Amino acid sequence: MSNRAYIGMIGLAIFTLVVLSGQTMPAKPLPAAVEKATATYGTALRQLRQDYAQRVAEDNKKYVESLELALKDATTSGDAVTVSRIKTLRDEARDDLVVDQGPPRIIGDRLFLSDMEELDDCEASGGLFKKGRIWDFKIKLGKRYSPNGIGMHPFTNKAAHASYVLNGQFKTFRSLVGLNDSSGGAATPCTFKVLGDGTLLWKSKPIARPGDMDTCVAKVAGVRVLQLVVECPGAFTNGHMVWIEPQVIK
Repeated sequence: MSNRAYIGMIGLAIFTLVVLSGQTMPAKPLPAAVEKATATYGTALRQLRQDYAQRVAEDNKKYVESLELALKDATTSGDAVTVSRIKTLRDEARDDLVVDQGPPRIIGDRLFLSDMEELDDCEASGGLFKKGRIWDFKIKLGKRYSPNGIGMHPFTNKAAHASYVLNGQFKTFRSLVGLNDSSGGAATPCTFKVLGDGTLLWKSKPIARPGDMDTCVAKVAGVRVLQLVVECPGAFTNGHMVWIEPQVIK
């Protein structure tokens, strides 16, 4: 008897036992299994992104070091044109450096959300983008680079969101929001929202075109969990939505 026929007979026997006993196959374990698989996938995706960021950081560091050596040689030779070009390349490369700063640090009275670990309920197309990158692009708004920027690409007819634990330690949340320079225009106007413990604290105007931006200042005194949301009520194509230097202030 072939393996396929043997497996078929086992399946038929199980089905017969279920029917004869008047029971149905349990349905409850399926959602839990799906939820567990989704969580496992999310954890793996974040780990891959961290590994990739580390490799990019190492490559960029070597590139900057080589440009510094080339700059010294060009300066010694007195070639002003070459010096200018190398300086431009070096400054652009420095923007791409990803530095491992260890645990979150409060600089003065503020803390960038990109230095914090988001809760596991985070959802976004491609995952949450942090530290000045969205997909393979720098986070830029109006050609200004945001090294602490957060990128959220929403889903079609579904919001992207990320949550952060504040535990009532901060008073104000600030950020500029808009469509990243990498997008020529979003297929659907998106809305940015800030929620504190589930309550709406701030809402942006619709963002869809290059140059569209809004300024967020929200009071978060007493807020335990802060949530950033980008809603997309239609197609998500080119929805490169970004939070520019999002930070909480004491």
